[in-house]
Amino acid sequence: MIKTALEKILKVIKDMKCSMILSIIFIAVFIIDQITDGVLTKFGSASKYLFDNKEFWRLLTSTYLHGNVLHLLGNIAGLLLIGYTVEKRYGISLFLLFFLVPEFLTNMTQWLITGINVSGAVGASCGIYGLLAALVITLHRDIKNTVKEFRSAFGIIRALGILVYVGFSFGSVFNLFGHALGFAFGTFVVTVYFLICFFREQRKERAEDIYG
Repeated sequence: MIKTALEKILKVIKDMKCSMILSIIFIAVFIIDQITDGVLTKFGSASKYLFDNKEFWRLLTSTYLHGNVLHLLGNIAGLLLIGYTVEKRYGISLFLLFFLVPEFLTNMTQWLITGINVSGAVGASCGIYGLLAALVITLHRDIKNTVKEFRSAFGIIRALGILVYVGFSFGSVFNLFGHALGFAFGTFVVTVYFLICFFREQRKERAEDIYG
């Protein structure tokens, strides 16, 4: 029984190894930032220096920074709960695509529209909402297997955790705007991916019809 439980835990970890690695990076960056009195936040957050000094790396480096322990733990929870299915279904490369591209596009759009916060913005929640969009689209495309995945005890806990994360992450108007953008860009990226797959399949079928 213990062996079976350990095997299941190891399988879960294997299926979400990229999410786990990102979580470890978040923790390591947070600890270093605290030890160095916010040096990483100073040089990595999405602050006014992003455009003033053309420090565009901040559009991605801000993803790995967090304002406090609650912020850090909340995003790690969201990443693990939502990222599990996405990483398991699509693999590491697409998982990172669905996470990083919406985060980057959201940060860019957010600061172009609302202006730059002098103190800087940090966090990975917009990318996590990109993953949430991938999860929702997956549910729509393959509802039978996805629902089956969430019917287990582990799945029910994850589903409840996702609902709690989404509920608590809409803490302010600013968060609402950023998370909505993350979800919208996530939907866009995932849709483009499936369209590319569709047209590739169509082209392959036409080639098979022509050449036998």
